[in-house]
Amino acid sequence: MNKFKLNRTNDAVFKAVFAKHPDITLALINAFFEFQGTELISEIEFVDRELDADELDGKESRLDILGRTTDGVKVNIEMQVNDLTSMGERSLYYWARNYTDLKRGETYDQLTRTVAINILGFNLFQDEEVPDMHSCFGLYDLKTGCQLTKQLEIHFLELKKFQPKNSREMNRMEKWAAYFSPMTPEDELVDIAQSEPAIREAMEVEDVFTQ
Repeated sequence: MNKFKLNRTNDAVFKAVFAKHPDITLALINAFFEFQGTELISEIEFVDRELDADELDGKESRLDILGRTTDGVKVNIEMQVNDLTSMGERSLYYWARNYTDLKRGETYDQLTRTVAINILGFNLFQDEEVPDMHSCFGLYDLKTGCQLTKQLEIHFLELKKFQPKNSREMNRMEKWAAYFSPMTPEDELVDIAQSEPAIREAMEVEDVFTQ
């Protein structure tokens, strides 16, 4: 394991571990889906992360990680440590660009579930608004709470809200939060890795990367 404190929210470290290892990325995604109670996925492949502009003077973007499951579900994972008050709008913009990929002749029912996962090194929401470290947003009627569609799903994991606890009491989401959190002692993370194979594999990839 690493002999020095590694910043796992660093862009280069994050992409070295997750952008090239689909099994590790799959486990991270399923931790979000499991926590939310949605269907888990069994396979994912990485796709082009470049979002070309729709017009000559339009905005181009490059995503951290973009994957697609065998049944067409698209998942974008972003790591953001700099405090951005517009993070909600940014994530919605990325989500919309990934969602709207119909070709000529295709119908709207061919659009597929698109998920955005944002791991943040800052608090986007005040504690009185969202007290938990994990939040998930969709499209709902403001009066009744009726969900318009299940195809929009935007997650935020605010690492500063992570509350350390005994590793035996952690669910998978909390274990991944502990992995990313700079407050987690390395010996505790080693204990967590014993019960979460994907985190153990991620730490082994880190060793190769740092060497």
